[in-house]
Amino acid sequence: MLSASFTNLLLPGIEACGIVPVLVGFFLGVVGVQNVPEGLAVSVAARNAGFGSLFYAGIAGVRAGVVEIPIAVLGAVAVGFAAPVLPYVMGFAAGGMLFVISHEIVPQTHSRGNEHVATMGMMVGAAVMLTLDVTLA
Repeated sequence: MLSASFTNLLLPGIEACGIVPVLVGFFLGVVGVQNVPEGLAVSVAARNAGFGSLFYAGIAGVRAGVVEIPIAVLGAVAVGFAAPVLPYVMGFAAGGMLFVISHEIVPQTHSRGNEHVATMGMMVGAAVMLTLDVTLA
């Protein structure tokens, strides 16, 4: 996610339309829009509320996440027609991903003495993503 934010979202957006629209989208992507995936939230809430078994909680989570598929397709089509907003959207996605990485993932991975393993995992993941970006481009 970290490498993808830069190589596949921020830099192409800046190249297409400049830094200002990308930064606008970037900071909008940070205003709490990027939350925990709905499916997980629904599943955990259903389980904690005592609504059935783990199977029910899983189905409820899948049901909540399935609605995102047609919305994502609609969004992709809309962006195709609204090319001028693409840098904003790319910045928005990158800002959301970087916020989640910095605010949620990194602190959790560095707890309980896992700092070195987590850092090495991030380094390997960034190297793989950069390699894929360069070789598949």
